[in-house]
Amino acid sequence: MNTPQHFPPAQVYSTNEHDFSKHCDSLRELILLNQHLRPKDTVWIADLVCPEPAEIIQAPDIIDLLHGKAKELAVQRAMPESASGDWPLFDMDNESETALQALLDAWIEEWCPVWFNLPVNIRPYTLSRADFSDEFWNEIVLCEVSA
Repeated sequence: MNTPQHFPPAQVYSTNEHDFSKHCDSLRELILLNQHLRPKDTVWIADLVCPEPAEIIQAPDIIDLLHGKAKELAVQRAMPESASGDWPLFDMDNESETALQALLDAWIEEWCPVWFNLPVNIRPYTLSRADFSDEFWNEIVLCEVSA
């Protein structure tokens, strides 16, 4: 399977520590797109990482799904005594769960590789005068003079 390789920026910038969906790839881009920002304002920097397959789905998720589907099937086939109670319908030990997780990880990597990144190590950054270009300040002065 040929999928395009995406090489994300190492860091992203945002005006909101909880929402990096509209992030910028550089501090300059963030300042240009958010012209209300001034020195001493706080923005947020995060590192981008590609999640591991196990972060997307884990063996217990699949086991729970199998239990639920088996109970539904038992009820549909008029065997409610099989679907009652909280006892497991499958006897899964650590070895079988580990084997299932390895299978899931390999399948995800082969058939649906992770193409997105998640922000981690989110930290505040206080803007300084040096973060703003002379062009930015000239534009601000022109806007204030003409107002």
